Amino acid sequence: MVDGPLADVKVLEFGHAISAPYCGKLLADSGAEVIKIEPPGVGDPSRKSGPFPNDEPHPEKSGLFLHLNLNKKGITLDLRCRQGEKMFKELLQDTDILVENLPADFLPALGLGYKDLEILNPQLVMTSITPFGKTGPYRGYKAQEIGVFAMSGRMYTHGLPDREPLRYGPDISWFQTGATAAAATLAGLYMSRTQGVGQEVDVSAVEALVGNVDSRPLYYAYTGNKCTRGSWSGGYPQGAYPCNDGYVVLAVGYDPFFGRLCQAMGHPELVQDPRFATPDARSLNREEFEPIFL
Repeated sequence: MVDGPLADVKVLEFGHAISAPYCGKLLADSGAEVIKIEPPGVGDPSRKSGPFPNDEPHPEKSGLFLHLNLNKKGITLDLRCRQGEKMFKELLQDTDILVENLPADFLPALGLGYKDLEILNPQLVMTSITPFGKTGPYRGYKAQEIGVFAMSGRMYTHGLPDREPLRYGPDISWFQTGATAAAATLAGLYMSRTQGVGQEVDVSAVEALVGNVDSRPLYYAYTGNKCTRGSWSGGYPQGAYPCNDGYVVLAVGYDPFFGRLCQAMGHPELVQDPRFATPDARSLNREEFEPIFL
């Protein structure tokens, strides 16, 4: 079997639940040696999350835990005792990357913040994942996944205009944050390897969501205009629509795609109709278009 591109990289993961473990999983999947650290006695809380075979909870059989921690090694360690701290520092001296998603003040309070650890390992890349980052007025706040999703602006624009806002599936925010952290970590590793300088990588879950995929916060920042629920910057029609055998999902807001839709509908003349000739016009006149479309 060919070694992965990160085969010479050693990672310590002091993470729980999803965001940091998913970051570590992506590194492990690329060949890195990842050692996962869990607290003694209780372990990672994802061990208590399903699915479980036959719906029988077991800490060694959680589908979520196994998915997130594939290809990793594992140890238990208590940093609050002297022996645990000693072992952690020994491991760290031979480590390229430390990934953690503990509360922002947890490791610094133990004398194990980045400024302390870079003395032990000047080329260390330390990736810290928190809901709101390690600086700023919200740095000490905790958050559930749904709160991070809502504060990113995503929930404001998802759902029907006359209904409540919607979220994605559970834990999507944490997975996306973990993926963002993995990419940022690799950038830090490149700097460490090429310049011999360690890096402190500060990943905010809210910023990860605001900065990825969804352009509507940027649209607001540039124009001052808010995208309402059910509207997309790409125009209308967009979304899921009922048909005879289920639903069809369309993304045809831009002019070339709208023209193809009109051809498929048997109404090519609608392309020239001033009510529907541009994305903005279609958004404004959707109530007139939908009886024809549906």
